[in-house]
Amino acid sequence: MQKDLTPQQRTYESSLTRDEVRRAIYIDFESFADQAPTLIGYSFDQHFIQVVFDRDLESAASAKGLSVQDSQVVVARLWGRAKYERRRIVAFSEFDKNLSLDKLGVDLSPVYADARLIARKWLGRLKGCHPDWKHKHPELGNRTRTKKFSRSDRISSTKTSRNREDN
Repeated sequence: MQKDLTPQQRTYESSLTRDEVRRAIYIDFESFADQAPTLIGYSFDQHFIQVVFDRDLESAASAKGLSVQDSQVVVARLWGRAKYERRRIVAFSEFDKNLSLDKLGVDLSPVYADARLIARKWLGRLKGCHPDWKHKHPELGNRTRTKKFSRSDRISSTKTSRNREDN
């Protein structure tokens, strides 16, 4: 269950020093909605590791050379490493932090940072630092969102694709 953050927690989760960025443990869980994670990818010190949690995926993990381990043990070990080595655990939303607490019982909050919040803060600083920032960094400019299609648009698009395949 997601808990409300105090302003101090929000500030902590949305800030990293350069050293913390360099030394952080970056994580990403993969899971189906409202279920325990099936795997994790994590990276630190130029290492990238993937661990499968779901025993039903053991043959797929073996085929890819991945280990199958207990999710609580792996996440608790990452949390312990972060605490002991004074590192931060970084993910790209609150999803991973909440999933860890709700499904695995491991509270990452004391070491957690939300990269999305940090990126927004850094982008805000970039916008204000130079009047020409958009020309120097067009990839960070105002992005246009793709049109969201209605259900009928998707259905007609699918029918058009099927018609092309039939011909």
